[in-house]
Amino acid sequence: MKAVDRAGSLSFNFQERTSCIHSNPTWPLLKPGEQATARGRAYLFQGTLDDLWQRYVRDFESSD
Repeated sequence: MKAVDRAGSLSFNFQERTSCIHSNPTWPLLKPGEQATARGRAYLFQGTLDDLWQRYVRDFESSD
């Protein structure tokens, strides 16, 4: 799974052996010289979707 704290969309595929979920970053409109930051993580994960959600919330709970 690839996760970012500024997701504009999700994409995924589910297969018998390996599945993946991607949260695709989105960026605010910026004027010249302005900056934006997105934090991301890549997970190799075995567990339930609920386990994954709990991990994501824990990892990104301090994101603004």
